[in-house]
Amino acid sequence: MFIKESYPQNSELQIHLALNMQYEIYKPNTALSALVDYYYHAKGSFKKEERTILPDGRVDLVFVLSAGVRTKGMRKTEPVIPGGLLQARKKEIFSVVYDGQLELIGIRFTPKGAVALLGLPMAELPEYPIPLADIFTKEAKELEESLFEQRDLTSKIKLIEYWLVRRLKKVDLKHQWEWDWLDKLMSTSGTVSLQDLLQKSDSNYKRIQRFFRDQLGIPPKYFARILRLEAIHQDLRMNENASIDWMSVVVKYGFYDQSHLVREFQQMTGHSPEQFIADLPQFI
Repeated sequence: MFIKESYPQNSELQIHLALNMQYEIYKPNTALSALVDYYYHAKGSFKKEERTILPDGRVDLVFVLSAGVRTKGMRKTEPVIPGGLLQARKKEIFSVVYDGQLELIGIRFTPKGAVALLGLPMAELPEYPIPLADIFTKEAKELEESLFEQRDLTSKIKLIEYWLVRRLKKVDLKHQWEWDWLDKLMSTSGTVSLQDLLQKSDSNYKRIQRFFRDQLGIPPKYFARILRLEAIHQDLRMNENASIDWMSVVVKYGFYDQSHLVREFQQMTGHSPEQFIADLPQFI
C-alpha cells in the first residue's frame, strides 16, 4: 500500500487545496526515490477557471482521466484528450483552463529522474505538453489502456510505478558529479553562487553550461532563477494572509536590491511583485 503524505507545510498541497481541488500526494517506491519526488492525485469540479503554471524546471508525466482540462494558446484553448501527457515545465509560463470534471494522476520527476526514466534529455522535449504516445507509441497506449481498466486509485498508482520500475533497469546516468552539482543548486533554491559551486568542484563553467544545455535544455543561471522564483512562490502561498516584507525577500533570496526583485518578477511572470500577490490564486 502506498503511503499518503500529509505534507502540512508543503506548498504544492496548499496551492491545490486553495483551488478547491481534492489533492493527495504519495511516496514513490524506495528504488525510485532519487528519481521521483512524489505521485499526486487531483480531482475537482470547475467552471472555466484559468490558471497560470509557473516554470519550475521539472518534468511531470500526467495521466488525465477525464476531459475537464484544456491548454490555452495564443488564440484559443485546446481540449486535453484523456491519457498520458508529458508536461515539460521549462522556461516560460503557460495557461490551463479547468472546465467540468477533472481527475488526474501525476508523477513529479526530479530532473535526474526525467532523463533516466524517460530515456530522453529534457532538452529534447518541447516547451508545451505532448501526448506520451508521441514518444513511446505502443508502450504508452498499452499503459493507458491498462490504467483506464483499473477501478481504484491504489491499483492505478501501482500500475504506473511498475512501468517506471521496469524502465529503471535501463537507467544509465552519466555525468554523476554534474548531477550532484545540480542537486546542490536545487537544495539552496538557486540562491547559492554558481562561482562558489564551481570552486568546490573540478569543473569549469563551459562544461557546466554544456551539461545543462544537453540534459536540461536550460542554462544554469536561468535554471537558478527558476528555482528561486519557485521558492518565493511557495513562501508567498504558505504565508498568503500575512503582510509581505519585500526587503526580507530581497535578503533571503540574494537579490541586489528591491528594484532587482521587481525586474525579476516582471521578466519571469509578467507581473510586478504587488500584481503577483494580487493575482496569487491564479498561479500554480
